[in-house]
Formats: sequence, structure tokens, C-alpha cells
Amino acid sequence: MSLIAVISEFHPFHYGHAYLLEEAKRLTGAEHTLSVMSGNFTQQGMPMYWDKLTRAAAACAGGTDLIFELPVLFATGSAGDFARGAVTLLEQLNCVDHLCFGVEDTESEIFEKITDILMEEPLKYRIRLKEALEAGLSFPAAREDALLSILGEDAVPLLSRPNNILALEYLLALKKLSSGIRPIMIRRRGDYHGGNSGTFASATDIRNYISGHITEKISLPDGSMPAASRNITEQAGYALHHPEDTLSSLLAAAMLSAQPGLSPGELPMDMTPELFKRLTELGLPVSWEDALNALNTKNVTRGRACRALLHMLLGVTNRDRNIINGTNEPLYLNLLAARNESTFLLKEMIASAGCSIITKRSRFRPAEGSPAALLWKYDQKATGLYNQLIYQSFGIRKKDELRSSPVIV
Repeated sequence: MSLIAVISEFHPFHYGHAYLLEEAKRLTGAEHTLSVMSGNFTQQGMPMYWDKLTRAAAACAGGTDLIFELPVLFATGSAGDFARGAVTLLEQLNCVDHLCFGVEDTESEIFEKITDILMEEPLKYRIRLKEALEAGLSFPAAREDALLSILGEDAVPLLSRPNNILALEYLLALKKLSSGIRPIMIRRRGDYHGGNSGTFASATDIRNYISGHITEKISLPDGSMPAASRNITEQAGYALHHPEDTLSSLLAAAMLSAQPGLSPGELPMDMTPELFKRLTELGLPVSWEDALNALNTKNVTRGRACRALLHMLLGVTNRDRNIINGTNEPLYLNLLAARNESTFLLKEMIASAGCSIITKRSRFRPAEGSPAALLWKYDQKATGLYNQLIYQSFGIRKKDELRSSPVIV
């Protein structure tokens, strides 16, 4: 069995993703594909337009054999946490041959140089990084500045393109784990992040279309995704595209119960004492946008600010992040969806995996106090929070995590 993995949000699955998978199979000769996919919240800390089971089913209908969930603590972490968490899970499967991802540039030599610098952190890099952070730059901007001080301006195009940046995190995670999984970089066709060139409608294009065409019946633009994937997505009957009102109410409740004097480890993940003080000093009433504006400064990106607020709602702390990132213990892979003809793969994976593969959520019992138990607790809370957003926006009641089941397409 030859197996390709992709790490994804599939927000939503579209023709560009289908191309990436087919091209990877062509290049490697692999027979099957799986994805570790973010659940109900994006890496930028916002709710997905569609729930994780709908998006996973659409991806399977589009040709992916199996979809597993990337736990929310990884899925809503920094780019490094996102990549490291996903690659760790793929390693624990013990059966993945290739990790495929899209890039704007495919010059492997420069990618190799950059990952070597990030692994070794030479003195010049560390000094420049410290200076940039002290000058008030955010960590991503400071790291880019430090890399350019070594590599020169020729590296600017590569470091300024979003898929390249995430690709570097995947390569770095593979290197840090001494992984035998082989990376496959495939050049993106079209612009997957909005303003497409006519080759593929990007995920951003599709979401923008939805925001401008909300009616009683959700419909997607022609040519946006494979027909079977489109049917599943439209049948969901909703697109959670403006949840700010509900989030504002939930944030106000969290601020009312916030405890003063917390240590840095007890603060919401991605929050510092300074950020927490700035947030609590806003007072009530407060909107989600008010809070984002208060936290989004020169050295704190909007994405990090949004993640910090989401973590406050979920109760995820900086200490939780440190526990998870510092562990070598087995975690788990939560099956979201599978193609009917590919379910046989699960038996082989369960036999080879170094961690639990969850097919019946109500029966999963991670060891008390283990890192897996910590992750599982927050995955359940994230599903509950998302279900509340869906209910308050559309009056739709969805099953909680333990009562839900994988979708077979």
C-alpha cells in the first residue's frame, strides 16, 4: 500500500485540491490518499463556513480516501504548531509514504537552506531575530527579517508567499522529527487565495461568493468544485459566514468570568499578560471586532489575536500548549469521513499505527491525565462551541462530538 497525505483545511474542498491530489499520485505512483484536516475552526481562529463532517465528506466525494481531524489545539495554533502537530500524527500512523503540499515556488535548494537555518539557528540569525523582536515586529515578520539578513534579497519572493511559508513549516517539522515521510512539492495552479486567474476558483473566491450571495438556499458558483463535493456542501443548508454577533456575546461572558492575576501559563493560549490586561481593560459592552482591534498591534498579527480570543472561549491555556508540544506520547487520529471503497485501509492502519484511530467516538477512552486526554477534551469543547454558533445562527441542532459518527461516502 502506497499512501500520500495532505494537511488541509478544505474550506471548502475545490478543484485545486483535486488537482493537487491527482498530481501527487501521478508523480509518486501512490494508490491512496488521506488528509489530516482542521476541524471546525481555521488556523486564523475563526469558525469554518461548514462543519468538519460536511467538509470531510465533500473531500472524500472529491477523491480523498480518508479524512482525519487535526485536533483543535494544533489546528488553531501558529503555523509551526499547525505543521508540527499534523506531521506528528502522520508519523504516528506508521504507513504514510509522502506528504504532498502546494507551493508557489519549487526550488528545493532554497527551501533546504532556509530549513537548515531554522534548525541550526546560527548566531547571526539569533541576533537579528532578537533585534527585530525588540524593534516591535511580530514573530513571523522578525523571523523573515532574520532569514533575509543571511540569505539576501533573493529570498524575498519565496518568503513573501503564503503557501511557501507553510511549506517551510512542513519541511521543518519533517526534519525535526527525523521523519521518513518524503515531501512532494507541487506548484500551485492559479491563485488559491483569492483573485483567481481563471484556472481554479480558490477557497477564498468561493467564500467571497457565498458572502455576497446568501439566500434561503445555499448555492455555490459553477466550476468551483467537483459535482459530488458541491452537492454535499450545498445540502448542508447553511454557511456560517458572519458569526461575529454570537462570538461577541460569548466573549463578553468569558470576560465577565476572567480571573485577574493569572500566571503566563494559565492565560489563554497565544495571550501574554500585556494582551490579557489590554483585553480586560476594554470593559463591557464589547464586540469581537473591538477585542481584535485592541489586541492586533505591530507585534501581534490579527490571526494571533483572533486565535487568542478563541482559546479564551475554549479555555485552552499556554500551559496546555507546552504540555502537548513537549510530549512524545501517542496521540490519536479521529476519523471524520471515508470513501466506501477505501474503508479497508482502516484495518491496515489500525494494525500499524502507534496511536489510537478513533472510529467510534463514544468508546474512545484516552488515559486520564495523558496528552491525548487533554487534546480530546478540547476537541469536544470545540465541537460544542461550533454547534452553539450554528444553533444561534440557523436554529440547527447538531450532534455533540461523542454522539456523532464518521461519514461514509
